[in-house]
Amino acid sequence: MTSNAVQALLLRTNGTFEKLPLAGTQKFKTLQKALGGSCETLPSKSTVVTAYVNEEGVLKNLTTNLFSGRLLNMEFYVNWDYGGVRGNVVLLGPPDKDGEATSVPASVVKQVTAYSERLQEDTESE
Repeated sequence: MTSNAVQALLLRTNGTFEKLPLAGTQKFKTLQKALGGSCETLPSKSTVVTAYVNEEGVLKNLTTNLFSGRLLNMEFYVNWDYGGVRGNVVLLGPPDKDGEATSVPASVVKQVTAYSERLQEDTESE
């Protein structure tokens, strides 16, 4: 990976997630592809993550992402009530001093992993 690559997390609508490398001049295109179109950031009080969604998720009637919606609201204080979080979500770290994307912090990866495991346990016990 190049030195300007950043690591993101892709939170899918089915409750799974994966690491998503964003590298070089293709960062934005990779982000758009993961989200299925144009992207926007979700309003947030978080200083730990920046969450990106498809800006037309509600208009396109993308699947509500319950996994991401609950996780973002409970863990990172991202609040997005307008039709819920729709479609995939990409998490990055906060922008650096120049406004450039930074990698999602390891602590966030741990939180997402733990939340996913709790969700899986709850689903299995039902």
